[in-house]
Amino acid sequence: METAVYTSLELFQSYQGVFSTAAGQIVLEDLKRAHHLYSSLVRDDGGPIDPMQMAIAEGERNVILRILAILQTKESDYDTI
Repeated sequence: METAVYTSLELFQSYQGVFSTAAGQIVLEDLKRAHHLYSSLVRDDGGPIDPMQMAIAEGERNVILRILAILQTKESDYDTI
């Protein structure tokens, strides 16, 4: 099966379509909370840091940052050619 390829504009419009709804905002807020956007990746108890767990948590956090970065752009930021 061949993977579909979308333009940057199509992706932007799709992200906007999903996350501009009330349900999308609820899901986005849940993702922010669940994937470390509001919390530190360092343990509060002062115990040793597990590098693998930190790498996983940072990866999760980066997904949320990508979504937010796309949502903060404007349609005019994308080529429409």
